[in-house]
Amino acid sequence: MKKLCIVLMLCLLFTRVAIAEEQTVSNVIKPDPSIELLTPTPVPTPEPTPVPKKVTIASDRKPVMKEGAPVTLSSKLEGFEGCEVHYQWQCDKGNGFEDMPGATSATYSFAATAETLSWGWRLVIYYK
Repeated sequence: MKKLCIVLMLCLLFTRVAIAEEQTVSNVIKPDPSIELLTPTPVPTPEPTPVPKKVTIASDRKPVMKEGAPVTLSSKLEGFEGCEVHYQWQCDKGNGFEDMPGATSATYSFAATAETLSWGWRLVIYYK
């Protein structure tokens, strides 16, 4: 109903302006103050709510392990629904982190040795 009222009021104003154009400037009809013009209120566009992203990394490593026993690193992703995700496990052997060849899935397993258990491990997630 309000939209209809706005359209009718604007038609009345345009009619008066069209009539006024044919008259001299001193005889211009001014808008009727009794007609209330409604200004549409802009509807704000809601900002998309960012989905928090969370990566949890776990290991099945035990405090005491036998040489050669498997160690599995695993990850759980939250908030990546609809994203194309690529995994890359990295290790730090003392000279900074480097990619582990072929370690490109949500889990990565390796054999426990004194050397591999002393390395630092991390997971890099690439997504779009």
